[in-house]
Amino acid sequence: MPSLHPDLDPRNINNLPAPVRHIASLAASNARTLSQVRHASDLIDSPSLGDSHRTALLPVFFPILDPTRIPDNESLEVARAAEDIACASVALQAISLLSLQGPVGLCLWPRVWEWVHFIHTHRQHLDGIHLLPETTFYVDFIRFVGSFLDHPETYALISATPGFWACVAKSWTVLTLVEDPYEYSFMLTDIGELLTNSDVASQPQRLDEIISAVGSVDYLAALVVSSIHDAVQRPTAEMDCRRPVYDINRLMVFIEHVGELKPLYVALNTKECAEEVVGTILLFCDINTQDAGLVIDQCLKLIRRMVMLIGSLPATRWLRRLLKHRLLRALVLATVWCERRGWDITESLRYFLSVLLPSGLVYLKVLDAYRDALGKVQDLLSAHDFEQTGLYEEWRRFLASADERLEALAEYQSPLFEARKACDSDQASVLKRCSGCKAAYYCSVKCQKNGWKLGHQHACPPLNTLLLSQSAPQPTLHLKQRSFLRALLHHKYLKERRSICAQQVRLLSKYDVQNLPEAVFTLFNYCTSPPTIDVYIVDPDDAEAQVRLNRVVDTKSHQWQDVVERAMFFNGHYQLHGIQVPDGLRGNRTWVIPLRTDGKTPGLRVATKLVRLSQKMRKGKLMEADLMAEIDSVLDAHSDILEIH
Repeated sequence: MPSLHPDLDPRNINNLPAPVRHIASLAASNARTLSQVRHASDLIDSPSLGDSHRTALLPVFFPILDPTRIPDNESLEVARAAEDIACASVALQAISLLSLQGPVGLCLWPRVWEWVHFIHTHRQHLDGIHLLPETTFYVDFIRFVGSFLDHPETYALISATPGFWACVAKSWTVLTLVEDPYEYSFMLTDIGELLTNSDVASQPQRLDEIISAVGSVDYLAALVVSSIHDAVQRPTAEMDCRRPVYDINRLMVFIEHVGELKPLYVALNTKECAEEVVGTILLFCDINTQDAGLVIDQCLKLIRRMVMLIGSLPATRWLRRLLKHRLLRALVLATVWCERRGWDITESLRYFLSVLLPSGLVYLKVLDAYRDALGKVQDLLSAHDFEQTGLYEEWRRFLASADERLEALAEYQSPLFEARKACDSDQASVLKRCSGCKAAYYCSVKCQKNGWKLGHQHACPPLNTLLLSQSAPQPTLHLKQRSFLRALLHHKYLKERRSICAQQVRLLSKYDVQNLPEAVFTLFNYCTSPPTIDVYIVDPDDAEAQVRLNRVVDTKSHQWQDVVERAMFFNGHYQLHGIQVPDGLRGNRTWVIPLRTDGKTPGLRVATKLVRLSQKMRKGKLMEADLMAEIDSVLDAHSDILEIH
């Protein structure tokens, strides 16, 4: 225990002016009354007292907080105990108003904490005692703690106290009830500093105290969202636009510190945190201060972190909401704002342009929302300031790639569009869907029985996910979304058919005609923008090809084995394709979308001719320079060979 600090010496009371000294002496005596303590507390705001005289009032309130006067449960009803509790409540407020700093906190904290913890714990049992209002009590508590944030020794003592973080959390919960702008402002700032300066994430017991005190991770998320909202919307006491910048930034840093707590991010999602963050970006793009870039950058990073932790597929559910809440406008304005002020947030913006939006725009509802959002920012996209930004070329590439998907969407939603389907067996007639997975189509009962024996019995349950990667849990897509995903891939395939066939020929040229691989697999990688297309050899006997293929699909899954068997059985007119999208911390997801021919003959001709080209290349009879012309010749003869099933 440190020795008594000089500021706590009772003789300091003698340095007060005579009238004040008399009031202070009465309050410091053992016979003090609640009225006398309140009178002494009122002196703190007296304009006649200088800072040195205010500090001299500290010995008045210090003895009032003697922990030996804290009553036990049996003596709570005693009148003297009630008087002591009421006096201590006033003394706690008085000490917080003295704006103390430095090592005096080492002596004050043990007494302050004993009383704070007592009132915090027993308030519900203290009916009838003249306590300060609950909100005022926690405002005073945070004010006192905040005054020692810059004194390492005192702060270390405070932050390591068991139960302290529960009180901080409780203070946070009453923050929205604080009406005074000044009190609200300093309280939010100090709570933010406490949350960010204490390395909460590396000390789980502190975070556990906070979560337990607020009730659940869900309530913690609600606190974060409401605090972000209030920090933006509430006017500060000084009307200083920089204060909310730092307040919000501290909240963002706190979220980042507890970033591995996935339930918090899930809860933030349900509390519409990302929508609040988009609104914050829009607001700060109108703030004329360099520091606003700090918040804009942190907001963008928060959305990215949420996507990484909850996975890209669940994230698409709120990406649609974000687009409706003007995410696209926020990104354009942030690009221009940061260019004007020289604030580099290129990395954060690039993530949206090259990962999040491109991967989300493979989903029907997200693309629908994007189309609506795009129509509302055309004025910004055509503005001179935007075209002069350093990111303009990346924006242009993203917009061009997105326009291609909008073309596919327009075709899909056209009244003239008809879902293209083909039987998953070797016939083509009136189609019926498998009642189990609702993904495979057959033309007859006999046909379905053959398909079942062929391997569909093993693939049927997992086939409903259309998923080939090992990520868990495996989500499903509703039928309309799956239909659009096929339409999108078909649209892209028709645009890139020449280059895909060229890749197939090059890969097949490594094989002798007697030892051709089981199949080829074409992957449309939407993890990049624009998407890339790669062809893979399906051949378990080729170790190098198998290693390459295993990087993008789970080749041991029943679903994969089922589609490979079909591709082999149909001998060239059932082709394997997939779309790969990011999946947060889990890596990527690969959705299988087979394409097949309208009937045997055209597809067989194309497949056969591509094999022949590969053998000519293998023997040196076809040069790379002539390959595309040969492929054009094949495709021109069979221009419309593929349909989606």
